[in-house]
Amino acid sequence: MADWDNFSKQYDGVFTEDPVYTGMLRQMGGLIADTGARRVLDLGCGTGNLTAVALDCLPAATVLAVDPSEGMRETCSERFAGQERVEVVDGGATEIPAADGGFDLVISSLALHHVPVEDKGRVAREIARVTAPGGKLLYMDVFVDVEGGPPDPLWYRDVIDKTVAWALCSLESGAYRHMNVLLRTLVYCLEQDGEYLVTPQSWQALMAGSGLAVDESIIVEPEPCGLKILRATRA
Repeated sequence: MADWDNFSKQYDGVFTEDPVYTGMLRQMGGLIADTGARRVLDLGCGTGNLTAVALDCLPAATVLAVDPSEGMRETCSERFAGQERVEVVDGGATEIPAADGGFDLVISSLALHHVPVEDKGRVAREIARVTAPGGKLLYMDVFVDVEGGPPDPLWYRDVIDKTVAWALCSLESGAYRHMNVLLRTLVYCLEQDGEYLVTPQSWQALMAGSGLAVDESIIVEPEPCGLKILRATRA
C-alpha cells in the first residue's frame, strides 16, 4: 500500500508529466464548468489539482478539500495559502466531515478506488448525504470491465491489461516516472492492498440505492486505460 504522506511531495511532479492525467483534468474541467456550482466538495483532494481546476472553472465557487493523508493536506494547504475560497480539512469518504446537503457539486479524482469494496456502499451513502437535492457528482477513476476479484483469472487479466495500457501511454510520452508508479501499483491492485478496482456498473448500483442517479459514464481517452467519469445527480 502506498505511503501517501511521503509521496505527497513527489505526486505532482510524477503525475503532471503524464498527458493522460492532464487530459483527464481538462475533461473534468469542462464538465465542472457546465454545472455552474457554487459550493464544491473535492473528495480525496490529494495535492489539490482538481480543486485548482474547480476554482478556475467556477469563479464564484468555494471548495471544501477533504483528504485523510496529512502529507497531502499539507501540500494542498500550502498551495492555496491565503485563498479564502478553499478550506482543506482532514476526513475520508466513509465519514465526510460536512453537513447534510451542503454541496451542489461533489468532485473526486483517482481517490475512491482506494476504498475497500465492502465500504464503497457507505461512501455512496455519504456522498448522497452531503449533496443537495438536484446537486451533481463528477467522479473520475480507473475502472475494470470484469466483475469480481481475486482469484478470478478474467478479473486479473482485465486489471493487468488496463494498468499496462496506461503505463505504455506514459512510456510513449516520456513520462517514465509515472510509468514506474503504475507498474509498481499493479501488484497492489492484484492483491487488493489499498487498491480496489471495480466496474462502473457496481458503483452505479450503489449510488442508485443511495439516492444518486448516474446520468452518464464518460470515457477518458485512451479507452484501453480504463479511465471513466461517472456523472450523477442527487434525487
